[in-house]
Amino acid sequence: MNFGKISIAALSVAISLTQPLSAASSTLLQKGCREIESGNYANAVRTLSAAVRVNPQDLEARRHLSNAMIEAGMEKEALQQLNLIIRIEPANPADYCLMANAYYRIGDSQNAAGKYKQALAINQFHTAARIGLTRTLLSMGKLKSARELCLESMKLDPAYRSMYQELLNAIRTRSSSGETGELKS
Repeated sequence: MNFGKISIAALSVAISLTQPLSAASSTLLQKGCREIESGNYANAVRTLSAAVRVNPQDLEARRHLSNAMIEAGMEKEALQQLNLIIRIEPANPADYCLMANAYYRIGDSQNAAGKYKQALAINQFHTAARIGLTRTLLSMGKLKSARELCLESMKLDPAYRSMYQELLNAIRTRSSSGETGELKS
């Protein structure tokens, strides 16, 4: 199952411009975003790194760079970028979801769950955080909590009912089989 793509879509909507962009960094940012959309994460990391060098205060470029780094398997580097962002401005749900995604990918489910919960504390309707937390709880074997969150999410977020249903099916399968392995993202 692939639950990671919803995070990217939700983050694209959630991320807003936080600093004025120079023309050069804006051009690089746009190019980097196109590379992310096409799945060319290594090139996106290079392009977005250049955008950050041109304008180190460009938090949107840093967020997209973090996303590309996570997708390219550079989770620890992504966490460094995200920690720089939250030193400049308070974290938003998208920042917490990116951090959670990085932690989840390196196998740190405890920190991933904590970051998803921080995102939900700011915005209880944040779809990527709800899906990510459910997936993380499932991977931790916390099936009851995962099921409760999933059922609640289906009511609060009916637009993603099929996604939540897929997660609920995975929870049921895991529950009936006693399986404890992680879902693939």
